[in-house]
Amino acid sequence: MALIRMGREFGYAKLETTVAQALALGCTDVAAIRHLLMTDELQHAVITTVEIGALAAYERPQPTMAEYNQLLSVGAQA
Repeated sequence: MALIRMGREFGYAKLETTVAQALALGCTDVAAIRHLLMTDELQHAVITTVEIGALAAYERPQPTMAEYNQLLSVGAQA
């Protein structure tokens, strides 16, 4: 029933194309089909970079998980 309503809303030709696209992607959920139908209407905000100036002094590299992985291997040996 939901697909029939979407056909009325978006047009049956577009719905047929979108269902074929969803099936090719492995999607069978109605919500996924609705999302694919609405991709033309989705608008994303444009991301702009901001100069952080003096705050750059506080910039640090991202932590790694190497030490955590060592703990996991020690726990497995115990």
